Amino acid sequence: MKSVLNFCKQHYPILKAFEKQEYTLILVIGGRSSAKSTDTAQFGVIRLVENIKLWTKKSKQYKIMLMRKNYGSIAKSIGFDFWSAYKKVANIKELAENTSLLETEIKGKNKVGETWVFFKGFRSSSKSDTAVTKGFSNINTIIIDEAEEISQKEFQQLEGTAIRENTKIVMICNTPHKDHWICKKYLNLLPSQYEGFNNFEAKPLSNFVLVKSTVKGNSFLTKEAREMYDTFGDKNSLNYDLNRYCKDVLGLVTGDLKGKIFKNYSICPDAEFDDLDTQSFFGMDFGFSNDPATLVECKIVNNYLYIKERFYQTGVTNPRTILESAEISKKQLIKADSGGLGVQLIAQLQEQGYNVQKADKGSGSVQSGILQMQNFAQIRICESSYNAINEFNTYTYKIDGNGNSTTEPNGKDDHIIDAIRYAIKPEVKPKHTRLVYF
Repeated sequence: MKSVLNFCKQHYPILKAFEKQEYTLILVIGGRSSAKSTDTAQFGVIRLVENIKLWTKKSKQYKIMLMRKNYGSIAKSIGFDFWSAYKKVANIKELAENTSLLETEIKGKNKVGETWVFFKGFRSSSKSDTAVTKGFSNINTIIIDEAEEISQKEFQQLEGTAIRENTKIVMICNTPHKDHWICKKYLNLLPSQYEGFNNFEAKPLSNFVLVKSTVKGNSFLTKEAREMYDTFGDKNSLNYDLNRYCKDVLGLVTGDLKGKIFKNYSICPDAEFDDLDTQSFFGMDFGFSNDPATLVECKIVNNYLYIKERFYQTGVTNPRTILESAEISKKQLIKADSGGLGVQLIAQLQEQGYNVQKADKGSGSVQSGILQMQNFAQIRICESSYNAINEFNTYTYKIDGNGNSTTEPNGKDDHIIDAIRYAIKPEVKPKHTRLVYF
């Protein structure tokens, strides 16, 4: 079976940790395109096959729960990787005779209601603050993809049950900012040769395994792809982007970056935002290609800008999905990004009964929107809004070949910030008017 499923050597410790009998937390952390989700899914399939062989003898079921913050994102991420690995070995006798692959489950053939692998989201919807991870039982392994998206409170609710049940948890994580709860709880930060970035090592915790994952350790990348990633760290290349090189290629922990655009922000409890009795303004940016579609809710009180992330997901092809997920009424005024295919998407939403208008855009609108946000006394971001926090932590001006900050924004990972600009661009309307922006 292992000859059918190929792995990167950097991820072998995941499989070894899977073999532990007691509760174990496995943190697989690093840059993007490192194959960490793909390999974790393949190791999960190996454990599934091995335990089905035992089950046929002892009738003891082995269950795997695949998770992300939002249920709807699983099928296109860790779910896709797991299903792809399963299909590669589906002809193995134990799988063929005892399991059936469904859209969101791998079920047993011989017993009614028996489920081996299934999806679970941390939240019931993008609007809900209610966790749906309490009270599970008889789960052997939990795999959490994009673990940096979830809050510490959400994880603690899950972890408590996992410890009691001797369940192993695998958290797959793109390296977050140094102030993220995962860094604070599990990592000791170390200096690196790059200003604003830290290397890291595991804290000496019991039942904890750290697996570093980087692009350079992805042995399945093509030569062309490797060379492309290397150009991000080459001062003589047109692709030079040191921040991206350190974060995405080397997988370093982000600290206080040079050229950081916003410094006037802090994190607030969601309850602080929810308790504000004032008008809400919504901003939304259509996602194109690999870019995420985003929806934010903004409130302005005494020159304080409050922000709550309502939707953030890639691969969205129907904008109505975003509005329905966030439970946006058709009666609400919506201003949408008119760039690219935006005009067509706006027309599509209008045909479906939504009151959609174009957001104010034009030459200099990005710089003027940034200035408007910088002029707030404080920007308060809800603690549950991971992607918003991440954008504010990493949004910088471009750095030139001499290491100096320019006045041009990087224009990467700014999709929520774009939505915020759309939301607050117009003058504040009378309190009875409720605005929603794309």
